[in-house]
Amino acid sequence: MKRHLVLTLVALVILTTALVPVAHAESQGAVFTVVSLVYEDQNADGAYGLSLAGVEPGIANVAVSIYLDNAPLNVLGPEDKLLETQSTNTEGYVIFGNVPHGAYILRTTVVTNLIATTPSVQPLTLTGEAHGAALEWLFGWAPRSQMPVRAFMPMVGR
Repeated sequence: MKRHLVLTLVALVILTTALVPVAHAESQGAVFTVVSLVYEDQNADGAYGLSLAGVEPGIANVAVSIYLDNAPLNVLGPEDKLLETQSTNTEGYVIFGNVPHGAYILRTTVVTNLIATTPSVQPLTLTGEAHGAALEWLFGWAPRSQMPVRAFMPMVGR
């Protein structure tokens, strides 16, 4: 049932091209709808999908920001312009509409008592003629108690 709701949401985004305006949408031409999911990575594998408990759930009320990425590209810095910040809905999604061609960075805030299993800052480049295309960026967070313990052994000289 929950999976069906998520698929319905994504289909709705594909059919709708201007759900939430972004301040930088003044350029002409193709625009995109960017969909981002913040989810609880229950098996801490860094990939959204199934865990032993079923489909990994989204996390509500997490801030996700979109920045216009200025040189140097793919690195969030003071030269990048914050365009918009939204909080995830009850299913863990945020939707940025009317995003024109260009280089952007998506960033999620730290989620209390969870550890990131994917990068919390991710680059995004929008090109092509795909007006209204839905794109998805995933941010995984695992409970600290689920993280595997890694033991590091010191190297002993010969």
